Formats: sequence, structure tokens, C-alpha cells
Amino acid sequence: MRILWILALLAPLTAWSATTTELGFGGSLDWRRVDWQYQGASGPVTNHVRTLGISLDEPVYRQLRWGFALGLAEGTQTNNLANPGAEFSGQYADVHLRGPLWSSEYLDLMLGASYGYYSMDADENDQAAKLRWNETEGRLGLRFKLGAWRLEGGVYQWRQDGEYTIAGKGGTTTDLNPDWQTGGYAGLSLYTDPTGYVRVEVTRGDLDATTIRFVREF
Repeated sequence: MRILWILALLAPLTAWSATTTELGFGGSLDWRRVDWQYQGASGPVTNHVRTLGISLDEPVYRQLRWGFALGLAEGTQTNNLANPGAEFSGQYADVHLRGPLWSSEYLDLMLGASYGYYSMDADENDQAAKLRWNETEGRLGLRFKLGAWRLEGGVYQWRQDGEYTIAGKGGTTTDLNPDWQTGGYAGLSLYTDPTGYVRVEVTRGDLDATTIRFVREF
């Protein structure tokens, strides 16, 4: 957990990088906290997951980019009476498509789609457990351009599929496969120069998340 916070504090350095190239790629350092629930044997269990990763992207159509992300994940749970106090750590990876589908001087139509896989373990002998799941998300929104600022908002759909397993003798496995979830998101970005910006995003609804991204577009 301390490693994630140290890296998060160092992350702003990427937004002021002096690197320049004509390859057309983009990259970012992303920190995210996500809260989501599944139905346990004794009621709803809430997972609090934090991730920190690096994303690499390249143009696929005009300003629309596709890419992948890799990083570390850690988390805790609330109301899991079968395994109270467990702390999880692991990794994640995703592929994604995001950016303007249509663009004008002051307004963009934004599109986003992603598929990610997450794997985390609690390694304490009396709390050993495994948490594995994948996420599929799609979103559509509008982005307003106000000088160096970008204000964005829209809607999303999100679905999860996976399992939670308590290890050891007499262990149990809980399926994580809810229906499609819906909600909204809002983001604010500040360009520190023509190719670098800092973005803060909040997602609310069936999926609650906060994301901070430090982006460099080459």
C-alpha cells in the first residue's frame, strides 16, 4: 500500500515531461479508487480497490486512440463476515478505446470502451483468499473546451464477471456476475502545455470511482 501512495505522489512529474516525438503515441500514469459490491452469504460485501498503472495509447481514427494499461492493485472489504480485515494485493491489465468520436472547436463527442482483468490475493494464513474478476465498460459523453480546461460528462454501462474464493479446508467460492450496471461520470482536465494534461474524474451510480490521470500525448 505504501508503494502505491509513493508512486501517486511522484505521478505529477509525468505531466511536465520534456519528451517530444512524432510517433503519434500517448501515455499516462493513472491512479484510481473503485468501490463496488457483490452479494455474499451474509449480505452485500463492498470491495474498496485502488490501482496505479501505466497506459500506452496510439491513434486509430483521427483523435480516437486505442491502447492497453498495466499496473498494481490493492484493496480491502467491508461487511465480509466470513473473512473480516483481509487485505488484498495483486495486479490488473486492460485494453481500451477512448477519445473524441467527433470534434469541433469548442465541443467533442467522447467515446470510451474497455475490458480489464484484475487478480488480487490476501496472503495471511487465517485470511487467505483470492479475488479474480473482469470488467467491461462502455461510455458516451460530451467534452467542452474552455481554453486550457476541458469539462466532460456522460453516462456509462459496466459489467463484472469473476469469483471470490476463500482458501483452505472448507473454503467457499462466490460468483461475481451481476447484470449490467449504469450511472454517470464527470471529468475536469487542465492542459499544462499543448501535449500534457492532468485529469480528475468522478463516477457515480452502481459503480463509484475516482480517477486521477497524468497524460502525455506525443
